[in-house]
Amino acid sequence: MALLAANISADGTVEKRVLDRVAEACLAAESDRPVIAMIHGYRFSPTSPEHSPHRHIFSLSPKRSPRALSWPASLGADRPGGPLALAIGWEARGAFGGAYAQAEAAGLGLSRILRRVAQTRDRGSGGTRLLAHSLGARVALESLPHLPPGAVSGAVLLAPAETRAAANAALARAQAPPPILSVRSRENLFFDLLMERALAPIGFGARSLGRGPLRREADWIDLAIDDAPTLAALATLGHEIAPPAHLVCHWSVYLRARLFDFYRDILTGALPLPQLASALPDPATPSSALRALSVRLPLPFGAGQPS
Repeated sequence: MALLAANISADGTVEKRVLDRVAEACLAAESDRPVIAMIHGYRFSPTSPEHSPHRHIFSLSPKRSPRALSWPASLGADRPGGPLALAIGWEARGAFGGAYAQAEAAGLGLSRILRRVAQTRDRGSGGTRLLAHSLGARVALESLPHLPPGAVSGAVLLAPAETRAAANAALARAQAPPPILSVRSRENLFFDLLMERALAPIGFGARSLGRGPLRREADWIDLAIDDAPTLAALATLGHEIAPPAHLVCHWSVYLRARLFDFYRDILTGALPLPQLASALPDPATPSSALRALSVRLPLPFGAGQPS
């Protein structure tokens, strides 16, 4: 088993003993073993037993909940030769606007952890891979400007709760942005609109990463898992993903059957992103009906559910 919790304080600091444990775990792991940093989203807190991600999605045996799929087990961290999984906890509770701001400090803290990983790994072993959900995607993106080239070799962002403008700004500040797979679905549209509504006072007109035209660039691939041609393309690569089962669901991007097998192959390098990109259909623009949906939605974001 290779699972290690690494928490970030509210001000973005990381205790020395945490950094030392990360270094020890990386030194003990085989040089060819991937290191995957898992980053949770909104309403989790590692300092609150009731809301701790380490008892939920980051646990190998999470407490009973319809959304408590074990990320490390799904990535194979509990198997011989599986990746070293770093469970990154950060303070993501309170009003959404405050947690959104807090994610920037958490990104700086994450960069400190990733720097320590890079210092203990051979260059040939590759950088850390990032797996982030919801507001955790903002944490992941905000870490990139503080990292040297090669510290991160790729990232998978699941239903990212971030604006396109902020994501582009973070990538522009990064020395060498890693390739990023951003996973979206119409099941998450309600939450994309909620985020835009919540951020309206500080970013009027902000558009979420989950809306707008699909991007297919060298360092960024948008993957629409509600799109039938996209699911057919994934099937040709050996990943037959279940179709959408809900009209509204913020967690389907990791709960849907067989999706985590796909993410594991992306994050471990078994399925290189260029191969994925070449198999996907041409990007399409979301329907006018989706673009026209009103953003006059109730708050608070997520109806109190961790994400």
